[in-house]
Amino acid sequence: MIRQLEKYPEALGDYRNWLKEQGIDTTGMRPMGSAEGTMSVFAKRLKNGRSWVDKGVSAMFTGLVAYLDKLTLKTLFGRIEKWAETKVEKNPPRYYTERITSTIGEATRDNILYLKRKANIPVYKALKELSGF
Repeated sequence: MIRQLEKYPEALGDYRNWLKEQGIDTTGMRPMGSAEGTMSVFAKRLKNGRSWVDKGVSAMFTGLVAYLDKLTLKTLFGRIEKWAETKVEKNPPRYYTERITSTIGEATRDNILYLKRKANIPVYKALKELSGF
């Protein structure tokens, strides 16, 4: 691989410079290596490290494109003609956050057996420190 890179040193240059020479605006484009890092994060989050068959990848991208472009999508359960509008609330009320925190605390109480045992073991200490998250 090193020999191949030595034959083509331009392969190690910033591709954005070449695109600028071609008259293409590179504003917002990332440097080399960023795409690979982004793709590995995407693969980890979406696939959890598993491989996909071509048919699965094609179906995933068909669904993604249909969603992003608001196109009709045929599924096993029928057709999606209209996509739901997602409304993001800019400033949710504070009492929601406070109420959720207190409700979660009540729902998770006594679910971790280690916290009912001796307080001097490392697992107990680690879980107790994580309780604030």
